[in-house]
Amino acid sequence: SSTGSSNRSATASPSESLSGKKTQLAAKSSPSDVRNGYLRDAREAASSDGGGGAAMYDLLLDVLLYRPTAGGSSGSGSSSNSNSIPPPGLSQAGHERLLAGTSTTAAKWGAEFASQARLRELKLSVLEFIAPCRRWALFQGEVGATTGTAACSHDDDGVGTARTVALLAVASGDAHQDVAERARDYLKVHMDSLRNVSVTRSESISNETQTSAGNGSPIEDDDQEGNTTCNSADASVMLHPLLGDPVRLSTALLSLVLGDSVSESIVVKAAPGVSAGSRSRGLSVGALNIDSSSPDNVRVAVMSTKRRMVSEKAATALLAFVSARILDDVPRIFAYPYAADTSSSDEQTVVRSASVISALALASSSYCLGSTQGSGSTGASVGAHALRARLSAAKLLNSLSVRLVVLYDALSNLHSEAMHDGVVDSKSIIHDLLARAFAVACSVLSASASGNTSCAGNQQGVETKDSCYGIVCTIARSAVATCSSGMVFNIGETTRAADTSSSGGKGAVSI
Repeated sequence: SSTGSSNRSATASPSESLSGKKTQLAAKSSPSDVRNGYLRDAREAASSDGGGGAAMYDLLLDVLLYRPTAGGSSGSGSSSNSNSIPPPGLSQAGHERLLAGTSTTAAKWGAEFASQARLRELKLSVLEFIAPCRRWALFQGEVGATTGTAACSHDDDGVGTARTVALLAVASGDAHQDVAERARDYLKVHMDSLRNVSVTRSESISNETQTSAGNGSPIEDDDQEGNTTCNSADASVMLHPLLGDPVRLSTALLSLVLGDSVSESIVVKAAPGVSAGSRSRGLSVGALNIDSSSPDNVRVAVMSTKRRMVSEKAATALLAFVSARILDDVPRIFAYPYAADTSSSDEQTVVRSASVISALALASSSYCLGSTQGSGSTGASVGAHALRARLSAAKLLNSLSVRLVVLYDALSNLHSEAMHDGVVDSKSIIHDLLARAFAVACSVLSASASGNTSCAGNQQGVETKDSCYGIVCTIARSAVATCSSGMVFNIGETTRAADTSSSGGKGAVSI
């Protein structure tokens, strides 16, 4: 009997321990719940105000712009990584970070995604993760309870929405046709998400944040073009429900076309009071600044973080998006603030934004339009991507000229009687930008009129010339034509000195 009781006790204890283990295992989460938890944490970090969103945006941008290159693409050794040239759009440091990343199926990340098929699957998964029309919408945050969009919930400054749109616009110019088509589809669905949706329109045409009576809490202000100002740290920033901050978005996209080193120097010259890391890379991690006193090793390290200019196909997609979706669809991006309490600082903010975007757009358009005409290329030697890039650059310059002319005419009409130093400086800045656009258009038209070139005979060449004629007509019909500089009749060159000496600034013309 004692033996039987001991056997029963021995057999009872394992069953009790197994039941306890079963209960403990049942309390654990399933693998799908664990994965969803990680994704929620990633979305919270990406949509937060800290540097996590900028770092994640840079990483995903590197992944979407990555393509295997000859020498060091497999990630098998550190020596090959250091000697390899990064693909277009990537920096040396970002390229080495990708190649040396960990992998579950290969020695390094570069070896796993050396195959085009594997890289294509990765990019499609990234698009699925960041697309605002899909489940996660990485940079969007939680959907707003009142508006139905994420632009004014956890993305009060519009940067999260701008990052999402920027990544989709970059992927729309990918070399993989499947990736490019998927990105264009996601982008189209996002841009059409508010079509035929009634929104509350405010009687005020100001873009400033209004406050509700009594408690002083900010409320949303939807204008007639769908622009929205949310609870932002900078009340002068105009937010768009589908583009976020259009100024930062257009600046970031045009910076990718030119590369970081060129774009940062252009921004510093266009807006001396704005640092290169604040607005020029508003969607990415802030730029590192160096000067003549910096050591050589610091210079090398900083230059390794600068992105190269993107490929010609990607540049075409970015220029077309900035032209059609930002400058054309957001007419108030350079609009003069007509509110009764408009101050000189508000006017300077608009002029500064117009100066930065215009300087980048002029440099991008000049490069694309002059890359094939300055070398004596003919229609047979100019590729299809180059022709499409020229057409996108001409359309961008045409849309930019329309917005700048509206701003210049507003400055001329509103301050025709009471001119102060700030208005004179603003008018001169916009005038110089229009003069540069006029000069670029004239150079393209003069080159296409030559009998030695045949690239203007196809359809894209004809459309490029039409856009350049539109630039000339837009500027010639504005208040710039009556300016004393004589810019219109001097192929973009101003003659301010001759105006002052010969005719007292009444419109001397030098042809």
